[in-house]
Amino acid sequence: MNFKNTNIFEINTYKIIILVFLYLASYCALQVEDAGLCVMSFYEEGILTHFHEIQGSEIDDAAVFGAAGLLGLIFSPLYFFRLSRPWFIRLLTTLCLLQFFCLSMVVIPLNLIIHDSIKYCDNVWLLECLICQLIFMILNLIYINISAY
Repeated sequence: MNFKNTNIFEINTYKIIILVFLYLASYCALQVEDAGLCVMSFYEEGILTHFHEIQGSEIDDAAVFGAAGLLGLIFSPLYFFRLSRPWFIRLLTTLCLLQFFCLSMVVIPLNLIIHDSIKYCDNVWLLECLICQLIFMILNLIYINISAY
């Protein structure tokens, strides 16, 4: 039995930085649910409507951010494994697609929720979630290009 490389875990500084931004984005996404979301002109033109005031299925729209954050936390231990470039791309693609599917289940258009919640309701958690997720994606794309295997 000759095993070439039995080390299946790889921890380097770059992966730790990627994981920090994934954890930050996931934590902020989990906090968005509690921070409160709002939409301008949902029922009437020029009226700001907070999600806790809405009755019906639209009230569940805040929970999709928590589900997307939970997916980030579930996928984060997989980044510690030593993965080849194709497997790393599959992992990143699967995480992004599952988070996209979670976020696409909202009744109110997502761009209105994000824009109005940041602009009118000063939802800093949502803004931090978007920034950390963007940095996470950029760092992953850079890692794919510089990884040796």
